[in-house]
Amino acid sequence: METFTFRIQGSQEEPYEVAISLSEEALKITCTCKAGSVGQFCKHKMSVLNGDTSALAERGKDDIQGIPKLVYNTEAINVIKKIEDAEKDIEALKKSQTLLKKYLARITS
Repeated sequence: METFTFRIQGSQEEPYEVAISLSEEALKITCTCKAGSVGQFCKHKMSVLNGDTSALAERGKDDIQGIPKLVYNTEAINVIKKIEDAEKDIEALKKSQTLLKKYLARITS
């Protein structure tokens, strides 16, 4: 099992530590943030899975940009894509909602 560790800057002053372990059978990822420490899937974990260098608090020995290629061969990639699609849908619905509220305000004034 290969393990990679990254320090990710979150909302707190002290960066969170995200560790990702990959084997042929499994992908395991942990984060030291409040949500991650109770098993929830936090934005810090997602930033590592996406290879987001802007999230890094410091450069380490592990290359975050290589993580998406490693994850691509796991079952998790399908779920990650569905999450990303759902987030795009949510954003589009929020924009539509805002426009509809503005329109309703205009026609009821």
